[in-house]
Amino acid sequence: PTAGAIVFAASLGNISHVNTVLAIIAGLFISGSIHAVKSLTIRPTVTAATGGIGNIPVSIAEDATSTSVSILSIIIPIIAICLLIIIIVIVSVVLIKRKRKRTRIKSGDL
Repeated sequence: PTAGAIVFAASLGNISHVNTVLAIIAGLFISGSIHAVKSLTIRPTVTAATGGIGNIPVSIAEDATSTSVSILSIIIPIIAICLLIIIIVIVSVVLIKRKRKRTRIKSGDL
C-alpha cells in the first residue's frame, strides 16, 4: 500500500497541482482498501475453501492479471493514437474525393 501511495502521489503531481500530502493520503486509501479486500476477504476464503492448495493458483492469477493490465495500460493508448490517425486520414481522403467530385460536376467534366 505504501508503494501505491507514493506512485499515486508522484503521478498525480504531473497532471494537477494537488497538495502532496493529500495525494499520499488518497493513494494510501486506494491502495490500502484494495490490499484490505484481498487480504481480509479473498485470501482467507480461498484458503478455507481449498485448504491452502488454492493459494498458489490465485497468486499466479493475480500476477498474470496485474501484468496484463500493466501491459494494456501502455499498449491501449498507442493503439488509440494509431486508430485516431487512421480515422483522420480516411476522413481527409473521403472529403478530398467529395470536393474533387463536386468540382468536376460544377465544371462539367463528368
